[in-house]
Amino acid sequence: MKTLELDLKKKVLIVENEFENKIDFIDNELGIFYFLCKGSELTEEMASELVDYWQNMANDGFIFENYKDNLPKKLTANDALISAVESKGFYWLENPIEKPKYYDKILTKNCLIWQEAEEKTFKNPLIFVKK
Repeated sequence: MKTLELDLKKKVLIVENEFENKIDFIDNELGIFYFLCKGSELTEEMASELVDYWQNMANDGFIFENYKDNLPKKLTANDALISAVESKGFYWLENPIEKPKYYDKILTKNCLIWQEAEEKTFKNPLIFVKK
């Protein structure tokens, strides 16, 4: 099972839900994490409770932390969470590498690159928060 722990404004655990199981909480060596939402259902309001903001721009709202490369950017809270996932070498909801057209059992370099990225892509993530 693919998992990723993020130490953001709150401690977040992301788990790939391969079997479409309903999980209310996860109790592991890191503590108890409670279910927040499916990754595809994450709202801006939910994400803003998870990530740090860099600056409050009075008229424009918050500029959230860019965890991936630490360069100031005007990110939404959702984008900030995605940058945190990407900073750990994972991808959010879709593989950014295009699948080779002739993907077969003969693994070419392009196939291997795609396959590696596929293994690091959270396609059906569940988000849990430590309380």
